[in-house]
Amino acid sequence: MLLAITIIFALFQSAVAFFLFIMSIHGPDSLPRFTLYWLILIQLILWLCFAKFRKGDNKNSSAYLIIIGLASTGTAPGIYFIAEQYDTHKWNYTLANTKIYYVHDELLLAEDGQPFGIKFSFKAEFPYTDYNYITPLLRPQINPGDRKPDPNDMRILNFVPNPALERDHYFKKGITYNIVFDMVPGYLLSNSQSQPEDNQLKSKYCMQYPIENVSYLTRDQFEQIITSNVSEKYEVMLHGTTYGDLYSDRGLVYTENDYNPHDFYTTYKNKQIAECKLNQPAG
Repeated sequence: MLLAITIIFALFQSAVAFFLFIMSIHGPDSLPRFTLYWLILIQLILWLCFAKFRKGDNKNSSAYLIIIGLASTGTAPGIYFIAEQYDTHKWNYTLANTKIYYVHDELLLAEDGQPFGIKFSFKAEFPYTDYNYITPLLRPQINPGDRKPDPNDMRILNFVPNPALERDHYFKKGITYNIVFDMVPGYLLSNSQSQPEDNQLKSKYCMQYPIENVSYLTRDQFEQIITSNVSEKYEVMLHGTTYGDLYSDRGLVYTENDYNPHDFYTTYKNKQIAECKLNQPAG
């Protein structure tokens, strides 16, 4: 009887652990690890109790084992809470202790010297050896309370860390990284993440215009935005850090240099970069 109860609870606890693993897809990153620790601990408790009760002559052993099985299994929701709190603490610690300095920006030029985008660079040091998804956002200055995707918001074209990373986004503690992002307006799409040769620009890139009844912008509004002939500093935010966070001690941060969306658009037209086709696999 005791063995049957123990096996039933062992299988049930394994099923609960599997469910927690599934929940980690949209839950805390550390949930699988904490779930494994939890499963090992409660299984150990369960089987130790089974061994102890089996050697005794207590008529209530089965009841005690059932109570212990239910109580240990009932701690499962607490594992989710612990993992969530751990991830929040780690994230806040990472934000507060990731060092960003020597931030610099300049025009990204095509081979003939025409402005193609923005080259954004900085040095970074991380408090953990772990995956750090540090990504920049550069955008023209607009009202922070009226944030919508803007076709002139810059997207990442190329990412070069020095020293090179062993795995994507896997940074090591104690190393100063020189990081460079090549960035272009969000409406300029490509089939490659690397910078092509100048004579290939026409075939490698396309301009993504709004899709009717899908985008919040009409075609005329879109054209007006991407041809805006206003030079200004771009707002900068580094996701994964507090750099450029409106609510941080530093507050909003802007590029060193002024940029004009019209200059980029003019380059793309000069390069005869066409409008993207709806079925074109651009990235």
